[in-house]
Amino acid sequence: SRSDVSVTSLGGTVQLDALIVRPLISRLTLTGGAASTELVHSDSKLPLPTRVGTAGQRATVRSYDGSGVLVQERTITGTATIVLRAGGFALVTR
Repeated sequence: SRSDVSVTSLGGTVQLDALIVRPLISRLTLTGGAASTELVHSDSKLPLPTRVGTAGQRATVRSYDGSGVLVQERTITGTATIVLRAGGFALVTR
C-alpha cells in the first residue's frame, strides 16, 4: 500500500488544503423489515470483481455499465462474486 502523495506545480505557488480519497468500490446497504437493497458502485477504469449478497438469503442482482445500461440480471442465494463494469454499479434486492 502507498501512503505518500506528491504535488508538482507547473507554474506559480500551490496550496493544498484538502485531499479526497475515494475507494474503487463503494457500497451502501439499506435494510428495513424483511427487505434490503445493496448499491455497489465502481470508480475504477477497469472491470473489478466484488462480493455481494447476504449469507442464506435469496436476492436479485442487476448490474449496469457506466452509462446506466442494464448489462446483467440474475438471482443469487447467499453471497456471490460479480464483475462491476468500469464506472458501473449493481443493485442487489431482496
